[in-house]
Amino acid sequence: MLGSQVRLVALDLDGTFLDNHHQISAANAKAVEILRQHGVRIALVTGRRFRNVARIVRQYGLGDLMIVHNGALVRNCDTEELIYFQELERAVCRDIIGASRWLQQSPFVLVDPLQTRVFFESQACENQARSQYLARNAGDSFGVADLTEVLTAGPVIQLLFTDAILALQECKTHLMDQFGDRAT
Repeated sequence: MLGSQVRLVALDLDGTFLDNHHQISAANAKAVEILRQHGVRIALVTGRRFRNVARIVRQYGLGDLMIVHNGALVRNCDTEELIYFQELERAVCRDIIGASRWLQQSPFVLVDPLQTRVFFESQACENQARSQYLARNAGDSFGVADLTEVLTAGPVIQLLFTDAILALQECKTHLMDQFGDRAT
């Protein structure tokens, strides 16, 4: 009966479906089991990058669709087939990277919807959030001298900033003032 009324359930991961330790609670595991028994499809929806979500899918054997990178990329959980991808415009990325330098920020540039490699400027000022992100994504992260040079390394998926909340709010305000009509 449930499957005839509900055909798809979309689950946010962090702080919703996964707990603070990135684990699935017994209650959530049971809910997924019930959904599966009724033929309901499950979409995992997150701002996380594809490779991180793919590990969760393999670990827990869940999901039909992964909607990742804040919606820029949709892939099949079983086959990892690319279903949808919205590439960022390279000219906008180049301009944002330039403006972020003025703000003393340096984004991570995520490229290639199949591999989701992460590039960062090696000489950029380090902060705790940035260091933690690099530690979590060490296998897929590559330091470069100039981020604008990697804009040709593959289609750009996402520009990602990490820092303390106040610094990010200031960065967001300045970037939205400059690029709000060209990017979100």
